[in-house]
Amino acid sequence: MSNIAEGFERNSDPEFRRFLLIAKGSCGEVRSQTYVALDERYLQLNTANNLIQQSANR
Repeated sequence: MSNIAEGFERNSDPEFRRFLLIAKGSCGEVRSQTYVALDERYLQLNTANNLIQQSANR
């Protein structure tokens, strides 16, 4: 959300698109770290699946 806000404040369509792509990459990082947390048993499967679904491309 912060990346999207920063891109919006740049008042430039190319910069906004760039920051949208950065935000998309951050969602991938969330999914990756969620798998790590699941493997290390910091999260239960249903919680991990919920986080993964919420951060997936739609």
